[in-house]
Amino acid sequence: MFSTTIFDAYILGFLVVVAVIVSLVTLSVSKNKKLSFIVLSCGLNGAFFLIAFFGSGVFFIYDTLWLAQFSLFIWPIVNIVLITQYSKQSKK
Repeated sequence: MFSTTIFDAYILGFLVVVAVIVSLVTLSVSKNKKLSFIVLSCGLNGAFFLIAFFGSGVFFIYDTLWLAQFSLFIWPIVNIVLITQYSKQSKK
């Protein structure tokens, strides 16, 4: 994505920490564990998706190419299902 895979790993780590912090803030404000989990899942998916989409070598170096494919193809579908189930539940 940028210059080196180490820098990409630092960016990924930073984005994961940001996703966890946003999820914890959501949990503390809303007191809703399901919403906090959805925020965490979407944030982590966004972090891994960005790194995988821009062709980072992190997944090749650490031999986790399956995680890149999962974050590009399956994880967004899981997030869509989680969001629709939550929205249906919150309307009741």
